[in-house]
Amino acid sequence: MFRALRRRNALKVILVLLGAAWLVGCARLPFGRPAPPETAVRWALLSDLHVSEKVPDIVRGFDIHGNVDKVVAEIIAAKPDGAIITGDLARNEGLPGDYVVLRKHLEPLMAAMPVAMTLGNHDHRANFLKQFPKHPGEAAPLKGKHVRVIETGGLRFFILDSLMGAGGPGGITAGLLGQEQRQWLARELAKPDPRPVFLFFHHDPGERDGELHDTELLYKIILPSKKVKAIFYGHSHDYVIDKKDGLYLINIPAVAYNFDDKTREPMPVGWIEAKLSARGGEFTLHAVGGNTRDNGKTVSLVWR
Repeated sequence: MFRALRRRNALKVILVLLGAAWLVGCARLPFGRPAPPETAVRWALLSDLHVSEKVPDIVRGFDIHGNVDKVVAEIIAAKPDGAIITGDLARNEGLPGDYVVLRKHLEPLMAAMPVAMTLGNHDHRANFLKQFPKHPGEAAPLKGKHVRVIETGGLRFFILDSLMGAGGPGGITAGLLGQEQRQWLARELAKPDPRPVFLFFHHDPGERDGELHDTELLYKIILPSKKVKAIFYGHSHDYVIDKKDGLYLINIPAVAYNFDDKTREPMPVGWIEAKLSARGGEFTLHAVGGNTRDNGKTVSLVWR
């Protein structure tokens, strides 16, 4: 049994082998015909790269550029269908030079597969878009927000934008989707499209100062819609699997560094290999640093 670490209430999740019933489609159809195997896609999930134009850049004892290169190499070797990075791409305030260096790190990955990115509180939207003008999926008709919809393997990924303002020292740490983005999301979920939906953004949902300020307004939209299966986020540099009214909340670990203090066990630094289908998901931790105890461990979830 694997215990997913978290800051508030710990959630116990059970390791399930790759031959689990939901994955191999062992359910029976009428007249004894076996159900077809569940279609699944594999995506790499990572967060909080914190790349700067400073080379080398050692923070909290972690080699940021080295970690990014290790993770990129591992993902390319794993050959997933694509990768999603949930924000804080830049080190402090998203300087133009930060994204120039970041692009050099990510070019091999982008040449191998689609790479989608959300924006965090340390990012600068205009500087980011100047270096990364092309993105997978379809753009949402929202001004001033970087929002995309990716369709893959019968699933829909909503790449949302929780960047509230300038990051860095003295900047705004908290996140906000905002009314226009929430209204757009509500309209999308109201459409007669039965495909499962997964949300990706940077800030962790919650009520504390540095978290997503419109979390409760978001929940009012997505909790009643059973097609929304999980939300994925970064920001806290934690690896957390939680659940709210059947909806999974998955905190992706940071690539750059973790926060190690005396009040909790250190978190892993690395990425998640996610195998997703309409019925559930398998999440394998690839830890390149920090707490590597659960490196290679897989957690299996069944959606509501």
